[in-house]
Amino acid sequence: MGNFDKAVEFVIQNEGGFQKNPDDSGNWRNGELIGTKYGIAAKYHDVDIENFTIEQAKEIYKREYWDESYCKHLPDKLATVYFDAIVNMGLQRASKILQLSCNQIVGDGYLVVDGIVGPHTQETLDMLLQWSPTDSFINVFIIERIRDYINHKWYGTRDELLSFIRRSIKKPKLNCA
Repeated sequence: MGNFDKAVEFVIQNEGGFQKNPDDSGNWRNGELIGTKYGIAAKYHDVDIENFTIEQAKEIYKREYWDESYCKHLPDKLATVYFDAIVNMGLQRASKILQLSCNQIVGDGYLVVDGIVGPHTQETLDMLLQWSPTDSFINVFIIERIRDYINHKWYGTRDELLSFIRRSIKKPKLNCA
């Protein structure tokens, strides 16, 4: 099941190091441009971003993202893709995409798309992953994630949107099922 170390390695590789883009709302805290490092945004975490370490990022990722999600119960590749979405767009939005992906396979309306991975969503995911290969579900998840980016109110440039879409279609290369 989900491997935190592999997932966080994938995310940090995608997120990169320090950046201070004034057009990224996550880089601002209390009206001051602070920045983001390893995907940890100043807007949501009161840390010294410029001197922030990978180990500190991993602690936050584990406590606030991984442990709060259903990732640890999913196959490694799906856990990694879902975790990447959680880091990038938040737990509730990523969980809605997970639920929409389930509905694409079992039928619209089967799951209430509320962003809460409760018992019904968990049972549905477990059932779907027994029926079909994980990569098939990941493909559906990626399509739903791209659809979300396109439909979401977008404040960035066209190139930034394309960057998010490219990131979404990048699958983890893991030696696992």
